[in-house]
Amino acid sequence: MERSVIARAKTVQEAVEQALSLLDATKQQVSIEVMESEAKGMLGLYSKQAVVKVTLKTEEITDQTIEDTQGSLPILVAEAETIINMQALHLEQPVASPAMDATEGKIWVKEGQIHFHSQGHQQPTISTTDNVYLWINDVPIIAGETVKLAATDIVRYEVEDKIVEPVWNIHIDDKAMKVNLNIEVGYVIIRKIISAQPTLRLVLRAEEEKQYIPIEPIAVRKQLVEQKVIYGLDHDEVKRACATTVNGTFLIGEGKPPVAGTNGHFEIKVDTKTRKVQPKMRENGTIDYREIKEFPCVDDEDLIGIVHPPILGINGLNIFGESIPAPPVTGVILLTGQGVQVSQDGLEVTATRTGMPEVITQGRHIKLAIIPKLDHRGDVTLQTGNIHFQGDVDINGTVQDTMKVEADGNIQIKGNVNMAEIIATQSLQVTANVIGSEIAVGQLFLFYGQAEPILQMILEQTEFLTTAIEQLNRAAAFKITDIDQHGLAPLLDVLFRGRFKELHQQLQLFIRTTEEHKSLINEEWQKYIKEIKNGFLNVAMSHFRTANDLERFVKRTAYLLDRVVLPQLDHIFAQFHYIQNSQILAGGPVQVKKGCYNTQLRCSGVLEVTGFLRGGDYYAAKGMHIQEAGTIGSNSTKLTVKEDAVIHVDKLLGGTILQIGSKMHHFKEDTLNVKARLNHDRQFVW
Repeated sequence: MERSVIARAKTVQEAVEQALSLLDATKQQVSIEVMESEAKGMLGLYSKQAVVKVTLKTEEITDQTIEDTQGSLPILVAEAETIINMQALHLEQPVASPAMDATEGKIWVKEGQIHFHSQGHQQPTISTTDNVYLWINDVPIIAGETVKLAATDIVRYEVEDKIVEPVWNIHIDDKAMKVNLNIEVGYVIIRKIISAQPTLRLVLRAEEEKQYIPIEPIAVRKQLVEQKVIYGLDHDEVKRACATTVNGTFLIGEGKPPVAGTNGHFEIKVDTKTRKVQPKMRENGTIDYREIKEFPCVDDEDLIGIVHPPILGINGLNIFGESIPAPPVTGVILLTGQGVQVSQDGLEVTATRTGMPEVITQGRHIKLAIIPKLDHRGDVTLQTGNIHFQGDVDINGTVQDTMKVEADGNIQIKGNVNMAEIIATQSLQVTANVIGSEIAVGQLFLFYGQAEPILQMILEQTEFLTTAIEQLNRAAAFKITDIDQHGLAPLLDVLFRGRFKELHQQLQLFIRTTEEHKSLINEEWQKYIKEIKNGFLNVAMSHFRTANDLERFVKRTAYLLDRVVLPQLDHIFAQFHYIQNSQILAGGPVQVKKGCYNTQLRCSGVLEVTGFLRGGDYYAAKGMHIQEAGTIGSNSTKLTVKEDAVIHVDKLLGGTILQIGSKMHHFKEDTLNVKARLNHDRQFVW
């Protein structure tokens, strides 16, 4: 029977030698058929091997040959990517030798060749992976499919090397300032069958070796020259990029950007925004401890700013060596308004009147003016910040939560005031509503208005106290020697715990009132406060030694009381539309159009309300004229004036409380056209 072997190797000669070795024959005893010749691949590597078929001539097979084959079944041997085919011989069942027992029914791979020993039911199996192609009897086997091998099966496999050529290109940006080398690396994957020990089930696998294919830098440089890239190349970076093993983009050249010049600009030499300042001393000697933030003002002939001419830039070069002009520069154009003037050389701007500097920049144009009033367009919010201005303030929008507006002049607000703080030295006008806010108008006069009734009470009580001490001085319990030794402290201690307890309370109230307005208190008031603390509130260490000391205090109180009793100034006033849940303090008259709801209001002038007062506490030193006052329910409404003032209410609801001086009346029922005052006997007159 004909015996043949199909062998695969790197060369035809190697494949023939392998086949002759398996057949144990010489070239003269076989016929050779070259099925495929070898072919070399890239970089000198073999990508295609030689395949030969070697057949033993029939007439050369002898009985001895047959006898030599009895003891082993046909064996298929494959070198890497080599398929060996041998037709099985019909022999009697041989007696197994110890060597054959170790491989009986098994398959293995050694030095790239497949060996298997199959007999009867003892058949090994073989399967393959994706990167190894397998054929059994020229039938392709799908990866993952398992096949039993019979002794007569012809096994053939192939593995292919994979070659990925490198890809690169040069990219120049739109501005011709950067040149990048984009690289996708190239490589060769060389595959080789993996050896395996004898096993019943063989999975044919290949191991891989990856070799990178470098890029020739000279090819990159040649293309750069073709694209006329001549400036800013980094040749070292080109070499590094060509040798990379990672895909990427490499910056291999960069132009020189132009250096921009400087546009002309206007340098402001004064503050035009809110700023923090140290507390200042007023002309009357007091210290202003208000929040140290304000809008600035300038005086006549103050330098507002300086004009700086433009400075030219420096041209650059792109990667083509072409010049790139620097950006053009421009100067400023001054537009002067009222209150400013420009020097003859056009480089300095000075003020010609006192006011707030206004500097508005619109492109190259600089608008300059000095304005006597701060005109705030829009709302006062956290973004705009609080407003502190030494002059009048007009706000076209609203004053929002937690914000503060303070002016040493008049304030006009066209929108709402929501949970904010407003302080005006002179007048305040709010066109819309005031909700949950704190308002103070005419602070100095407001302090006078609050201090006047307290000082009046202190004066009256201290006059009575002087008389009482003179009487006690003559009593047996308090001898002259005791007063000379201990002063008036023991007497004051007794009197303050008895008949003059109210005086002690009024003195404490006055101290609290001055604390609320401490920024307005001058040295004269500070001395008076110190005398109250050392003479009355610290009884155990009182510095009042004699009745004469007390009389001097009475005279000082009368003097200060005359100071706070001033005629109402026309420019101290407040006007509102509607007030809700707010605290209003005014040093002059107050006018409310729609009404007030649950509000605490105190003013040193007359309170006029053309609407209603619903709940709250209202005090007006010089009288009230209310259209309707009171509320239905538990919230009471209280109206209070000085004892020489008049309360006039067109409609007064039950539950409302009226107080004139120290006299109080609680209305139980609704009453129309109430006009209340006190007569000479301090009794209510309706």
